[in-house]
Amino acid sequence: LSREMERFMMGWLLQRENCPVVYSWRDMGPHFWPRFVKRATCKSKQCSIDPSTQCEPSNSRYFNILRWHCMDDKAIQLLPLWGRHRAVRRSGHWCSWLRFYHPITTECSCAC
Repeated sequence: LSREMERFMMGWLLQRENCPVVYSWRDMGPHFWPRFVKRATCKSKQCSIDPSTQCEPSNSRYFNILRWHCMDDKAIQLLPLWGRHRAVRRSGHWCSWLRFYHPITTECSCAC
């Protein structure tokens, strides 16, 4: 092979093994804060000449999202005392922000 063809083939192979991460914004709805959350996916499915390999998430980062949650008088009694003190009365229901962890993919890699 010529040197130019060799470089082209190496570049093509490296590009096929590359698994880039693509980001988009997802609307979680009016009951979440922040409402818009960055969503990440692996750009390509197949990442090599071998059809059994594919791009998969290999690393992720977690961050907190808050969700506005309301419950009736019976349900609030099931919460521990430390959970009740944050609730406020709204339209006949007890409401509070609930925290949960949301993962975001930071890296994708080629895997079998």
